Formats: sequence, C-alpha cells, structure tokens
Amino acid sequence: MTNKITHAVDAAPYPVAPSIWIAFPQYDDWLNVIDPSQNKYDDMKSQHQQGAKKKLDLISSKSTGQAVFAEFRDRSSYSVMIFPFAFVPDVQQPGTVATTVPLEGPAATEKDWPLTLPGIIQRVCDKHQVCRRDTGTGTGSAVDIYYWPGPEEFLLHELVHASRNVKGVARPSPLGGPKGLYPNEEEFYATLVENMYLSQWGKGLSHYNGDPFDAKDFLDSDFVPGPRYLIYQFGKRQPTLFGRLKDLRAPFNPIQQYWRVP
Repeated sequence: MTNKITHAVDAAPYPVAPSIWIAFPQYDDWLNVIDPSQNKYDDMKSQHQQGAKKKLDLISSKSTGQAVFAEFRDRSSYSVMIFPFAFVPDVQQPGTVATTVPLEGPAATEKDWPLTLPGIIQRVCDKHQVCRRDTGTGTGSAVDIYYWPGPEEFLLHELVHASRNVKGVARPSPLGGPKGLYPNEEEFYATLVENMYLSQWGKGLSHYNGDPFDAKDFLDSDFVPGPRYLIYQFGKRQPTLFGRLKDLRAPFNPIQQYWRVP
C-alpha cells in the first residue's frame, strides 16, 4: 500500500470530539496528486475544511451522531484524520467514495482475531521462514478517513468504522446468506448506525447492498448469522456505544427493540 501523504499535514480539531481532525496535505504532497491547472491549492483546502465541518455539524445535530462522537472522547489518545478521498492510499476497491484506514491494522483488530485482506490470509514469517497467522492485538489504533464530498451519512458510516478501530474491536468476519446484504460484520455495524441516523431525519432505510427494508422486519433479515446475534456481539464488544444507542429515540432503533425482547 503506497501512501500519497509523506509530509506533516495541516489539521484542525473538531470541537465536539477534538481527537477528530479535519486534515489536508501540504502543497508538495498535493502537487503530486492534483493537477494545478484544474485546481488551486488554497481553494481545494478551504472547500475540504468547510465541507467536512458542515458534515460533522449535521452529524452532531442528531443523538445518533452524538453517541458516535462520544466514543472518540472516551479514547481521545487516538487521532482520527479526515482527508479528501483523492489522497487515499493506492490499494482501494473500485467505486468506493469513502474508506477508513487504521494506521496499525493489528492494533485496530479485536485481540486474537485473524487478520485478513480480501481473499488473503495474512501471515508473519521469521528469518527461518517459520510462519504464523497474524492476529489482532486489540490495543486500538489511530485512523485516517478518506472521503469524497457527499451525504453526511457516508462520513458517519466511516466514523463508526473508525470508532471500532480506535477501540481495538474491529472484526471483519464475512457474513453469509442468499442475498449478500452485508459483506462482513463491520459493514453491518456501520450501516446499522447509519440507518438509525437516517431515520432521525425521516429518510428511507436500506441494507449495505442498497436493498430497502421496513424497520419492523429488520431483525428477521435473511443473512447469517443474523441481526440478533450481531447486535448481541455489538453490545459485548463495544458496550459504551451500544448503551448510548440503546437509549436514544429514533424511529429505527433495532438495538432498543432487541434489548426489550424477553
């Protein structure tokens, strides 16, 4: 993975959660990525700073977003930098408009959870070529978010990923099922919170793959291991965010619905 940012960056903390920084590369790094005949450095920097702050302000205006920001205040020693998507490291899935990259993959991943890249099992080998499967340490990691200007719920989605990386509880275990609604656990959790936020704005709900659903049917969605089990795991591994979300008022709150079932 090649990082396009090699110098110190210009960054300002977001007051609601000061460990979240709106960041922009210095001119030399910018010039290596952006055509200066098409964009001006100061203009692009200002647009990113103002646009990201506007999105963060919208997110913080709803209790769902406030619950997520509180996670970063709980673990303020780990920074979260929000960069323009143009500076995302080279390894990236086509069609992606936002992504979250932990600075230390093992630290961001749940302790003893196997580390994988898409289709690849990661192994660490010593000088004698004795190899072991690499696993998470669960100590938590700083995070970079790369984001195209767009709906603020996309940025909230990435912030949920970041909160789990910062807490060291990420576990991208694949999910199964006939419809392919979610590729892994992490996308389930980020989309769950995103939908709770959208419901507070009166907007429609959809699974990660874009299929719409009715709030009353969500806990019976057809994928494996299923929403109830995943929500249970959410509460077990990220209890502070789980507790804040469970108690908030939102038209779509399957965490609260799950919790109230005997």
